[in-house]
Amino acid sequence: MLSKRLFATTVAFAMSVAVLFSGCSIFGATGETADIKNAADTYFSKLLKGKNTAKYVDAGSVSEPDYTDDQWDALGAVTSMAQYDIKEVEGSKKAGEAKVKIEFKYIDAEDIADDLKNPTIDELLDEIYKAKNEDTETIKLDLVYVDEEWLVTPASDEEAKDFFKSLVDGIDLGGNATEPTDTTPEETSSETSESEESKESKETSETSESKESKESKESKDPSSNGNIVNFDEMNFYINGKKYTLGKVTLQELIDDGVPFEDKVIKNKDTVMEKNHQSSGLSIELGDYYSGQIYVMNDTKEDKTLAECYVNEVYLPVYEDRTQDILTFDFPTNLTVEDIKASAGDPDSDNTYTSDDGTYTSYRMKYEKKSERYIRGSSYTFEFINGVLRYIYIEYMP
Repeated sequence: MLSKRLFATTVAFAMSVAVLFSGCSIFGATGETADIKNAADTYFSKLLKGKNTAKYVDAGSVSEPDYTDDQWDALGAVTSMAQYDIKEVEGSKKAGEAKVKIEFKYIDAEDIADDLKNPTIDELLDEIYKAKNEDTETIKLDLVYVDEEWLVTPASDEEAKDFFKSLVDGIDLGGNATEPTDTTPEETSSETSESEESKESKETSETSESKESKESKESKDPSSNGNIVNFDEMNFYINGKKYTLGKVTLQELIDDGVPFEDKVIKNKDTVMEKNHQSSGLSIELGDYYSGQIYVMNDTKEDKTLAECYVNEVYLPVYEDRTQDILTFDFPTNLTVEDIKASAGDPDSDNTYTSDDGTYTSYRMKYEKKSERYIRGSSYTFEFINGVLRYIYIEYMP
C-alpha cells in the first residue's frame, strides 16, 4: 500500500543499507539527468549510512534532529533493512533546478510497537529484523545547480530530517516503571483534581482555537476566483478548462489535447501498480518551462497510467517566464499574507536562511487528514527570498 506515513528521508546511521536500483524513472534517464540522479543518490545514501551531508546541501545545512538512544536504535534497525529506488529525475543546468522522486521501502516501527503493546527496545528490534519492507513511500527532493554541482535545497533537507524524526515520536516502549512516591491519598486526590481541571481547560481552549481557526479559513477569501485552500474541490485549469484532483484521468486530459511531453503520450499504457503514485508527467508551458501532474492508482488492481486519476499538480513560478496554460483557483503572485488572510496559519511550515543572509526559503503547508493514508491532501506554497516560487496541490483519498 502507499505508506502509512510520508517518509521524507532518513537521518544518519552507521549501518548497512540495502539499495535497490531499477532506473531513474518510468521513462528512464540519460545525459544531464544522470548527474542529477547521482547527486541525489549520494546525498540520500550518506544520510542512510551516517555520514555528514553538509557538502551535499546548498549553503551547507547541517541541522540534525535530537534522538533518544532507543529512537536511534529503532531507526537504525529500520534503515538497515530499507531499500530505495530512484524513480524520477527531471531538471536541467540551464533552468538551474531539478526534482527527484525516490521510492523508499521500509518497515514501520511504530506499527510494530503498537502491536507489541509497550515492548522493550530489544523486543522491538527483534521484531523489526524479522519483518519485511511492506511500507512504500515516494520521497521528493529538490535540487539546485550551484557552482557547477547539484545540491539539495536547504528547505528540502530540513523538511526531510524534521519529518523523519516524527517516524519514531509515537513509539511507546515498556520497562520504564514510575518510581513510587510518598504522597498521601488526600494529596494524590488533590493533584488528580487539579490535573483534570487543567486538562479540561486546555481542551476547551484548544477546541475554541480550532473553531476560530476553521471559521477564519472558511470566511476569508482574497481571491476573486475562490478560496486559496479548498479541500472540497481541489481544482486546476488547463487552457481554461476546469479539472478536479481525484476525478479526472490522464486519458481524459490526453483526449482534451493537454500539451504533454511526447514521452507521456508514448508511455500512457505503462502499468501502474495498485496503491502507487506515478512519477511526474510533464506539461509543456513554454520554452524551458513545464509543470507536472501525477496520477494515482488507489485500487486493488493494476491499471495503466491512462486509466488512473490525477492526484497531484506541481507548478514552478518564474519572474522572467509567463504562461497561462496551467492555472488554479487563485493567482500565482500570492504573498504569504494573502494566503494566511484566506486560509489562516498553515498546519506546518519551515524557514531556512543561509549564513550570509542572501537566500531564504519559507515553505507553508495546509493539510487535510486522509481517511486511508497517513499523508493527507495538501496545499503547499514555497517562497524563495519572499517571492512565491513553487506550488503543489495534492489529493489523497
